[in-house]
Amino acid sequence: MHSQCFLIAGFAENGKFGYESTIIFNHGGTMAGLNGMKAIGAYIDRSEVTVRKWIDNHGLPAAKIGGAWVSDTDLIDEWRAKRIAEQCRKANAGRW
Repeated sequence: MHSQCFLIAGFAENGKFGYESTIIFNHGGTMAGLNGMKAIGAYIDRSEVTVRKWIDNHGLPAAKIGGAWVSDTDLIDEWRAKRIAEQCRKANAGRW
């Protein structure tokens, strides 16, 4: 996997100048950006409240950039696959 890190400079909502680091991952596939909490929630078929909880508590790959929530379908699919595999391992632990 190839990644690039960009340093973005700008003014925060409080008027102070600052920097924000953004990492862009390139999986070699087609990345589809999701802009806004509604789009992220629609992609995973969950409410905006649930999306926020999953970001905070379960590592759902999304970030607030420039005041707007953004994510990517490839990153979400990868996160979801890892969580499913993890749950399967837990469910099958001790069965064999």
